[in-house]
Amino acid sequence: MPKKEKPTLHPAIPELADQLSKGAINRREFVRTSTLLGLSAAAAYAMVGTGFVPRALAQGTPKRGGNLRVGMAVKAITDPATYDWSEKGNVARQIIEPLVQIGSDNIARPHLLESWQPSADLKTWTVKLRKGVLWSNGDEFNTDDVAFNMERWLD
Repeated sequence: MPKKEKPTLHPAIPELADQLSKGAINRREFVRTSTLLGLSAAAAYAMVGTGFVPRALAQGTPKRGGNLRVGMAVKAITDPATYDWSEKGNVARQIIEPLVQIGSDNIARPHLLESWQPSADLKTWTVKLRKGVLWSNGDEFNTDDVAFNMERWLD
């Protein structure tokens, strides 16, 4: 079995690292060029963060306040029962509350429902609603609301 050759560093990479440390090129250009010369992205980022470039240090007291701008593609928002994009769901989560919440472990936990119990044949479900929940117009959230939406979603 032939002996595996040890990979060699392209001779231009140390020169690039020197240019980076002197500020002649920026980090992005170093990573781009060194990876084009055969260096892995992980190795290029490691070189950037370990001695080749001085780490940025906070200068003085940070300024408080300002604006945070976040961009997101948003589709037409109409009926939550017909949402077909996660972006629509992300927007809806800011204004609606679910009957149950699904955790990261994929387990449903009560939210607007306190509990639910299926019949033995799974054709009938008994749900217990959380008390004191009001719609934005002041009406009380009740079983008629749940039944209406369940029928609509199953239609």
